[in-house]
Amino acid sequence: MPPDWCSNQRSERRIALTGRRVFPSIPVRRRLSLFVEAFERYRRFWRKIFNEVEGMACSRRTVQFRLFVWTILPAVAFGAVFPDVTVAQAQKIRIAYSSRSNTVMPLYIASSKGFFREEGLEVELIQVSPRLGAMAVMNGDVSFTTSFTSTFRAILQGVPLKLVLVALKKGVYFLVTRPEIKDVQDLKGKKLGIATIRGTDSLVAEELLRSKGFNPALLQQLVIGETPLRAQALVAGVVQVVSLSPPHDLLLKNMGYNVLAGPPEVGLPASGLFTSNRLLKENPQAVNRTLRAVLKANRFMSENRQETIAVMLKWLPQTQEVAIRSYDVELKALAKDGQMTDTEMESLIDRLGEKKRPLDEVRDFNPVRQAIKELETKQ
Repeated sequence: MPPDWCSNQRSERRIALTGRRVFPSIPVRRRLSLFVEAFERYRRFWRKIFNEVEGMACSRRTVQFRLFVWTILPAVAFGAVFPDVTVAQAQKIRIAYSSRSNTVMPLYIASSKGFFREEGLEVELIQVSPRLGAMAVMNGDVSFTTSFTSTFRAILQGVPLKLVLVALKKGVYFLVTRPEIKDVQDLKGKKLGIATIRGTDSLVAEELLRSKGFNPALLQQLVIGETPLRAQALVAGVVQVVSLSPPHDLLLKNMGYNVLAGPPEVGLPASGLFTSNRLLKENPQAVNRTLRAVLKANRFMSENRQETIAVMLKWLPQTQEVAIRSYDVELKALAKDGQMTDTEMESLIDRLGEKKRPLDEVRDFNPVRQAIKELETKQ
C-alpha cells in the first residue's frame, strides 16, 4: 500500500539516513550496495504511486508538496552518506621546488589565496634537490618542478620534459661575502658556496665575478645546497662568498656581510614550471588548471602589493623591510604571461647546452597561452 498522501497522521515518522548511524558496522562498499538496492525498490515504488495519484481526493498542491519532499530527501541523504560519490574530488598535484625562498612566490600565493582550489586542485609543495627534480617529474613522483637550470639542461640532454611556464625570466641574485672580504680581488683562493655544479646560482656568481674583473677559476666551488644552507655556510666561515636571492642577501647585509655585486645584467631564469611529455599528453587539463592558478597568482601579486608581502612574511622568516624590498626587486623580473620569446629561448639553449635542440623539444607554451585566453574570457 502506498502512503496516505492526504493525511498528516504519519508526519511524525522520519528516516535519518546517515550511513554510519543506520549501518554502523557495515563497510562502505556494502552500504553503497544497500543503497543501490533501496533505490531500485524506490523506483518501483514511485511507478506504483504515479499510477494511483490520479485517484486521490486531496488538492493537487498537497500532492505536489508531498512528492517534492519524498523526492528530495533520499537524494540529500545519499549525498550525506556518500559525499565522495556525489562531489567531485579535487585532483592531487605535487610541485617540487628546490629552495625555500621568494623565487617561487607565485606558488605560495596560489596556495594561500585558494587559486589552486578554485581550479579543482589539491596541491602539495615539496622541497627537492634541483638535480632530483627532473627525475621526480619523469618518474611521476611529482607533476611539476620549478628548478630551472638543472631541469633545462636535463631536457637538452634528452630527458622527456617540457618547459611550460616561466616565472622569473631573470633571477635576482647578489654576490655576498664575509665581512673581512672588502674587495673582489681578496677572493683569490677562497671558497664559493653553490647549490649544485653549474646550477643557476653558480653560473650567476661567475657572471657577477667577471663583471667585476675577477676570474671565477681562481675560486674553489663547494657544493652546499639550498639558499638558507649557503647563507649559514657563509656565516660559519665554511665558504667566503655565495650567490643568493632575496631575502637572504639583505638579511646577511643587515648582519654585517658585504654585497659586492648584483643583480646581474643578463642573468638566468630562476624558476618556472616543467612537466613531463606524458602528463601533457595524458592529462592536459591538469596542466591547464595548474597554469591558470599560477597566472592568477601572478596577476594578484602585481595588483596587491600589501597582501602579497603579508603572504611572504608568513611563508618565510623575514622582516617587513626585507619582504618589501624582495617584492619590489623580484616583481620586476616576473614574467606575467609565463613565456619567453624564441630568441630568448635560443640564447638560453646556447648558454646552457653543449648542442642545440629544436625549440619544440624544449618548451611548450601552448597550454599557458590557452590558460591566458580562458582567464581573459572569464573577465
